[in-house]
Amino acid sequence: MELSMTMKVHRPSRVSLQAILAVGLMVLGGGELGVCAGPLLVVEPGEVCDLGRVKENTGSYDFLFNLRNDGDAELTIAKVRPGCGCTTVSLARKELAAGESVELKAKLKTEGNEGEMLKAIWVDSNDEKNPQCLLTIKVRLPYMERGPRLYPKGGYYTAALRERGTRLQVTAAVENCDAETPVRLLNAELPEGWTCSEPFPITVAPEQRVAFSFVRPVAAGEQVPALMGVDFVILTDYPDPAKATLKGRMSFAPLKISVSPPSK
Repeated sequence: MELSMTMKVHRPSRVSLQAILAVGLMVLGGGELGVCAGPLLVVEPGEVCDLGRVKENTGSYDFLFNLRNDGDAELTIAKVRPGCGCTTVSLARKELAAGESVELKAKLKTEGNEGEMLKAIWVDSNDEKNPQCLLTIKVRLPYMERGPRLYPKGGYYTAALRERGTRLQVTAAVENCDAETPVRLLNAELPEGWTCSEPFPITVAPEQRVAFSFVRPVAAGEQVPALMGVDFVILTDYPDPAKATLKGRMSFAPLKISVSPPSK
């Protein structure tokens, strides 16, 4: 007499697995799905407010951020800190219940400035994931002059030893103040032994800045002498002869190490 036995294996349905997963997520999340436990600061439309290029410098510009609490507990904004004195901020209230929002207004003073201005604003709150939220305001102002120029203004640069003392290096930059016409850097007249890190010609787009380095190799054991305002020249294709040649200076002060005699 033969006996046959069959075993039924219960496989949980797809619905059961989804339910288990949902419950687990709720337990881990501490509440409803999609809701953060505690306060959560969200910035709209984003943490960077960029006005782009403006046609004229009006002296000041306004920026607006919307701060919203997407968490499930009250958000407290302890402080709003502008990065410099040219930025002022105003906030109507500092306590936001879940789902509430408030406008953060900022004003940037731009009088006497040109080119890109980029400033920071920090928002300190009790959001544990982002207690110091960094906001950025940006605007590109028209230049007050035309043509190429060395940056920073004045074209005075300090050299430094690099690559464990095997080379002397000066980092310079040229900015093109023209709004529409690119400028080409054709060549550089440098002191003996110096070369440019980038091959010429170098193109500088309108209202942009290009950085490069002048380098001089240093032989093993060589004592590099001090440089005091050594001249260099950059030649460009700018049509105005008065601005086509850029003149700068470089300096270098060797590090002096003094050793005190041993005390008796």
